[in-house]
Amino acid sequence: MVFSTDPAAHFDRALEKAEAGDHQGAIREASQAIKANPDFADAYFARGVSKGALGNFQGAISDYSQAIKIRPNSALAYLNRGQAQGMLGNYQAQIDDSSQAIKLAPSYPQAYVNRGRARAQIGDRQGAIDDYTQAIKIKSDFTFAFYNRGLLKAKSGDARGAIDDYAQALKIDPGAPINDFSQAIKTQPDNADWYLGRGIAYFVLKNKEAAREDFKKALSLRPELQQNLNTFLKE
Repeated sequence: MVFSTDPAAHFDRALEKAEAGDHQGAIREASQAIKANPDFADAYFARGVSKGALGNFQGAISDYSQAIKIRPNSALAYLNRGQAQGMLGNYQAQIDDSSQAIKLAPSYPQAYVNRGRARAQIGDRQGAIDDYTQAIKIKSDFTFAFYNRGLLKAKSGDARGAIDDYAQALKIDPGAPINDFSQAIKTQPDNADWYLGRGIAYFVLKNKEAAREDFKKALSLRPELQQNLNTFLKE
């Protein structure tokens, strides 16, 4: 049997396999494309995506770095490398990569959201709110940006701002906040923010019993949220 040494053919098969969820197969095909053409930036990028999908974030970072070395103006490579850095808890690196992506593609809302998430992780709450706000200016129906900005507003004592943001998110996509926070709880059941976020969504939907349960769980994990919740519940 004769195997193709055409890098484009391997790359196309890598994309097909990734689309079908076969990330191991995608990695093999992308690797063959790289073997045939070591300067194939898109193949490194595609392999990085599949490595990230399999949880190999360090491997993904290496591939995105190689793609950037070959094509230094790739905003998506910086964006994805930053995401992988964030998954490893390297939040300053995520901020740096997201900022570079913004420099290269200032109208790409996901870059602001990614930087906002990382800024929130290092305690720069206002910087995160500003980034979510910019993402919303660019993409007015960006549900994720609305409810994450709302969560930060709630933690900052701005209950009315939080309610308004959640109301807008629920108007755009009624299921998104609850579904997303529920999924986050499955992977990080001890993260108080996820219960707080879901609780606010329930509160805005007037499901007070469900909201109360989530707020109670959030407080059991992080008692210092009590003051924020007191302000919130007065609304």
